[in-house]
Amino acid sequence: MSTEGIISIAITLVLGIPSLITLFKINQTKIVYLEKQLINLKDDLLKNFDDLSIKYKGVEVQKNIFFISGFIICHGKKDISNEKNTINITIPENSKWLDYKIVDKSKGMKIKKDINKNEVSLNFDLFKSKEFFEYEGIVEINEDVDKLNLKKIIEFHHRIPNIPTINKFNIETLKSSFFILIISIILLILPLQIAYYYNDINTYDITAYNSETNKKLDYSAIYSYKNIRSLKEKIVEERSGFILLFEGKTEDFPVDIDDKYGEKDTKSTSVYFKMNDLGASSWMYFSFLFLLFIVSMTGVVYSITLFFYKKRYLKFIDK
Repeated sequence: MSTEGIISIAITLVLGIPSLITLFKINQTKIVYLEKQLINLKDDLLKNFDDLSIKYKGVEVQKNIFFISGFIICHGKKDISNEKNTINITIPENSKWLDYKIVDKSKGMKIKKDINKNEVSLNFDLFKSKEFFEYEGIVEINEDVDKLNLKKIIEFHHRIPNIPTINKFNIETLKSSFFILIISIILLILPLQIAYYYNDINTYDITAYNSETNKKLDYSAIYSYKNIRSLKEKIVEERSGFILLFEGKTEDFPVDIDDKYGEKDTKSTSVYFKMNDLGASSWMYFSFLFLLFIVSMTGVVYSITLFFYKKRYLKFIDK
């Protein structure tokens, strides 16, 4: 099989398999969490006002008190119906929920809540597809707030059959998905453009080698004989830089080369061609471009996913 065929199959597998997995997951019933707000009541709201304070149940709020709000949505082909359906919302150990309230929900939806230190348990008999509820809560985090990873401050757990792990998204991030997509595409253009120019090679980008000795042919030998020059022109016309890079070298080509006295050199009856060796700086440059390409492609896929979820979920909560 040719190198072009192998590369084509590899690209098909890389792009096709994730697409099939994504298609399957799209139709799967799932529960999604949309984070609306996560606010440190003292540092985020009062950091510029020393004489202003907030009290909760008569006690002044310190920097370890957070306000959290968000939406939990069910979406998929099937409703979730079981009297033991429970979602547990946990915060770090040694912390506790000071309050938790359901402030909005789909019509007819019934939810029972139970608060136990660092965990809130929500039980519902029926959670229909496209239904949601909104909550607000106040938590006390008994950890070093300055080193706290806010993305992990709240976790969701459940044991509902056939329902995957609850995905978490930030509403503001979903809203900025189009902007992220544009930035990712702009970053993607540079490595693709460089790759295009590298793919389109010239005769000076490849070197001829003696097939018997594996040594480079003398510069004068190459340009003294038309058959070698013609071979170089044929190689760069039929093959790309990436193909030659993956192949390592071309097949052997029979040629006749005379030595400096005009007699046939029997040690040079065939030649092969390779891409010119890249220096350390060139390898670093191409490694950077490859990394930029991977990051940009990841950004494109990520932003498209966010854009999809934005269209799919925000319409339910009118945000």
